Amino acid sequence: MKKSNIFLIIVACILSVYSCTKETTEGPNLEDFYADLTIIDSLSLTNYNPNFGLEDTVGFSAQFSKSVSWVITITGTNSNKSIEFYGTDSLITPQEISWFGDGAYNSPFNNDISLTGELSSPFFEEEMCLVELTFEDEENSNISMVDSLTIEGLKQIEGILVADFEEGLPNNSCTWEQAGGSMTFDIANDEALESGSYYKMGGIVGWDWVLGAIDIPLDISDVTSNPNDFFLNLGILSGDVQGNFADNQFINIMISEEQNTPFNDDLSNNLSDVFASNMEVYQYKIQPVDWVGWQYKGIAYSEFEEKNVDVPGVTYSRNPNNITAIRIQCQACPWNASTACPNNENIAVRTDVDYIIFTENTSILNQ
Repeated sequence: MKKSNIFLIIVACILSVYSCTKETTEGPNLEDFYADLTIIDSLSLTNYNPNFGLEDTVGFSAQFSKSVSWVITITGTNSNKSIEFYGTDSLITPQEISWFGDGAYNSPFNNDISLTGELSSPFFEEEMCLVELTFEDEENSNISMVDSLTIEGLKQIEGILVADFEEGLPNNSCTWEQAGGSMTFDIANDEALESGSYYKMGGIVGWDWVLGAIDIPLDISDVTSNPNDFFLNLGILSGDVQGNFADNQFINIMISEEQNTPFNDDLSNNLSDVFASNMEVYQYKIQPVDWVGWQYKGIAYSEFEEKNVDVPGVTYSRNPNNITAIRIQCQACPWNASTACPNNENIAVRTDVDYIIFTENTSILNQ
C-alpha cells in the first residue's frame, strides 16, 4: 500500500474519533443525583427590617454544591401567618427570589374578630418572622438554615370599596325584604367585621327562597383587569348565640353589565332595574352558609356564571369595566314550602355582610 494511502486512512480515523466526541453532556448532571449536598453560602437576606409600607423588599441568597429542590418559609411569630417560595437550583439570588410584602397588610378587620376556617391570622403583623430554608428531597430533609427578620411597616390594601356601611347604606342603593318574621335587613354595630358597622340580612320566611336583597350601583369604568384577575371580596356572618344556623341558607351575588337601563328607573319595585332576565347578568352562589361567626370570601369574576344564558338576545362579554351594579341576595330553604328544612320554622336565617370590596390581581386573603 502506498504511503499516501496509509496517511489518508490515519487522518480519516483521527477525524472520526473527534467527530464522535461530545463536548457537552445531555440530561441531568450525575453529580446532582449521587454527590452529597454541601452548603457553599448560607442563607442571607438583603433587608432584615423591612417597611413594606415604604415598598421595601427582602431578597434571599444562598449557594449549594449541586442543584436541589428547596423551600424558603417565612412565618410570623405572633400572627402565625406564613408564605413560601420554591425553587430548584444550586444558587438563590435576590434578583430571582424576593419578598415584596405579600400578606403583610394593615388588617381591615377588627382585632377581636377571628375568621372562621382560618388557621392563623390572614395577614402578617409588625412582628418578628422566622425565615427557614429547607430541602424537599428525603435524603437532605434534615438540613435546614434559619434566620429572622422584623417587619417594621405594613402595606395598605388597595381596592374598590363597594360597601362598609360605616356611613349608612351606599349612595343610591336599594333594599327590599319579605314581610316575614324576625326580619333583620338593617345596619347594625354590635358584631362588625370591619370598623363599627355591618349590614344584617336574615329572618324567617316559609313560602319563598328569597328573603331580601340590597342593590348597589357601581361605576368602575377605569378598571383594566381581566375577569380572571378581578375579585369580589366580602365578609359573611352567620349563626345565633346557641351556635345554630338555618338549613341551606346562602347568599346569591349578582353582577350586572346592563348599559342601557337606568339603575333605578322604576321606583315602585324597591329594587334596581338592571337585573332583569333579558339583561347581561352574572351570578355566584355562596351555598350553603353553614358556619358560626365571620368568614371572608374572595371570588374571581371569571367564576361567576351567566345567569340568563338561555334567553335569546342576551350577549355576554364579561368585562369588569362594564359592571354597573351588584346585588347581594339572602336566600334559604322555605320551611313551609319544602319538606327538606322543617327546622327553619324556628331558626332565623342569618347571612349578614360587611367590607364588600373589589380587588385586582388577587383576592384580599391571598394578597
